[in-house]
Amino acid sequence: MRFWRNLDSPLNTRQKIGLALLALFVGGFLAALVMATVQAGVAWKVGLAMVAIWGPIFAAIAWGTRRALRKALEAKSRKRSHH
Repeated sequence: MRFWRNLDSPLNTRQKIGLALLALFVGGFLAALVMATVQAGVAWKVGLAMVAIWGPIFAAIAWGTRRALRKALEAKSRKRSHH
């Protein structure tokens, strides 16, 4: 739960190596996927499907995150005004 919040501090060597390996793994997988779809001649179909599937998912995540942050800030400001 605190993964992204823990990245605020300066990264140590282990964290840098771990993030680099994660980026290489994910980047390599995505590159292989793109190459396979381009070679098969269906890249535009796969791209359209990805946008149709993942677009609403990421939009919902962004909306939920903004809503939660707004509510947390409102609760914090209400708590300060009562004291």
